[in-house]
Amino acid sequence: MDFVDNDGTFLNSMKAEFSAALFTFLTGHASVYLCIRHNPSQQIVWTANRDLPASTSDKFVFTPGVGAYLAHENGANVLWSTNTTGKGVTRIELLDTGNLVLLNAENKTVWQSFDHPTDTLLKDQVLRPQLGMKLVSSTSGTNLSSGPYTLSLEGGDLHLVFSGNGDLALPYWSMSQENRLVHYLAGAPMYAMLNSTGLSLVRKDAVVLSLIPLFSNATLCRATLEADGNFNLYVFSSNVWTPLFTALESGCDLPLFCGRLGLCSGDQCMCPGPLQPVNKNNITQGCQGLTMASCANTSSSSHFEKIGDNLDYFANAYVLPPMTSGLESCKGLCMRNCSCSAFFFHNKTGFCYSYSQLGTVQSTSDSKHSLYLKIIGVSEAQGKGPSGSTESSGQGWPSFVIPMIIGGSVAIIIAMIATFCYWYCKLHRLTLTTESDADEDVFLDAIPGLPTRFSFRELQLATNSFSKKLGTGGFGSVYEGLLPDRTKVAVKQLESVGQGKKEFRAEVEIISGRKNYEPSENSEKCYFPAYAFTQAEHGCLEQLVDDRLRGTVNIPQAIEAVKVALWCIQEEISMRPSMAKVVQMLEGNSRVTEPPLSSQFAIRLHARMVEAANSSQHTSSTSDVNSQGLISAVQLSAAR
Repeated sequence: MDFVDNDGTFLNSMKAEFSAALFTFLTGHASVYLCIRHNPSQQIVWTANRDLPASTSDKFVFTPGVGAYLAHENGANVLWSTNTTGKGVTRIELLDTGNLVLLNAENKTVWQSFDHPTDTLLKDQVLRPQLGMKLVSSTSGTNLSSGPYTLSLEGGDLHLVFSGNGDLALPYWSMSQENRLVHYLAGAPMYAMLNSTGLSLVRKDAVVLSLIPLFSNATLCRATLEADGNFNLYVFSSNVWTPLFTALESGCDLPLFCGRLGLCSGDQCMCPGPLQPVNKNNITQGCQGLTMASCANTSSSSHFEKIGDNLDYFANAYVLPPMTSGLESCKGLCMRNCSCSAFFFHNKTGFCYSYSQLGTVQSTSDSKHSLYLKIIGVSEAQGKGPSGSTESSGQGWPSFVIPMIIGGSVAIIIAMIATFCYWYCKLHRLTLTTESDADEDVFLDAIPGLPTRFSFRELQLATNSFSKKLGTGGFGSVYEGLLPDRTKVAVKQLESVGQGKKEFRAEVEIISGRKNYEPSENSEKCYFPAYAFTQAEHGCLEQLVDDRLRGTVNIPQAIEAVKVALWCIQEEISMRPSMAKVVQMLEGNSRVTEPPLSSQFAIRLHARMVEAANSSQHTSSTSDVNSQGLISAVQLSAAR
């Protein structure tokens, strides 16, 4: 059967609410997915061949009596199939619920996509463990293959499980321990169901036992297991998906929020103890620096390295550990088990939590756990030999004196060479910096609308020598300051940031900002936020980069910054991130998800800005503008 090819879409639901399409994230990309999309938001809600993507030359085929399948261009290899041969299939239909169904001549359902969920449940969709149904996350936002997180109903409870930890699956959330859960009756649930009232666990006789409620009048909802492992319940309102429930409200509770062996505190990532970042430019990729022992990598010199106290792990609340008589007993258990590469020891109870590998570690003041890693190599204690004898080994000085004299002489020579190199490099760097600063001043002076610049001395006076610390973020600390005109400011003092001039120039463009209304631009660009939404919908975010920065700006970083900006001007204020979250996203300490995009919002935004601009030319009263329901500058551009 031949289908009309419309941007990959070959089948629409009756009201065009959903569509079935052959989709790829990039033009000419090798990975092509057979998926179902929610048309107003372009949100993918189901994927047929997530782990066997097709190519642009492969074919989707529907044959009565056989069913639907994806085949390689040679026709011999089948990538995906409904497996309905001989079941009397006569037609294929996409319902307005988002359910793709195959029907027989009696109009009965032979096969449906609702029985084969991927990472999303839609309204009135059921998750039945008896049929092997579960949600599995995608690898990333642009890679729809199966990720390491699953949501399944087991043992009468709905669990989130992390499976990227060797052979062991570790739970990190359960519905029964959710404090926002409403309990109705005790009993064993047969399935989970999503509808407009919320996510419920349901008994065999269709009686609801418990519910995570959705307080909304919206008619469409979805539940999605995100690529980062979080689980969200959304409603579709004002033409955007709004999350009303998030399972893990703190990023530190996610298994890989800061990468493997990363340390998370207050949703900030760092490396614990002697470990160093895998990627200094992206701390969320985890930490490294020690050779961990494992079954494939064992040594008689294995020992334990203490990483720190008051540390915890997401799985500690869900696994039952053995109780030991003390720390040494816990070390013995781990040492005898080749798959144990790390353990948490609870100082009061003696509980010993051992793991083959670790994800993100949590720093918390109320934890009594200490973390130890099993390391290959000679420990500091083992490396110390027995004390040298003070007895004379014959005539002359004692045996240890001569090595001390030689060692001391070598140390003095090395120190002298190091001192010379330090001062030479410092003087040389000062000359280069002076020349570089002159170029930088010319560059900064050429940028119109740049905020006021201050010298280091001015900032030092404003902050009283950086005395009142407000907090610590990526790359440095933030201090409270007071300018001569009594304006309060927050001043970030960068610490050990190895940024080059290109990166700095890109940040100046981002931080200095762009006017929301610029009448000197052409009619398409003069209302910049509306123009930005339009470009985002067409996948052309790079077009928003200032032409003066072409060739110097890092395009992927600029696109990430634009996505953050689009989050900050969402129509619904509740969807905008807090300022702290914005800083985390810009500094790379928090993932930037795709912002909701809406053509209708862009149209309304453009109309309101035109109206506001025209109104400002005739009146100086801001109350007149606000009385017309227009978006103010603060409403439009500010985060919460």
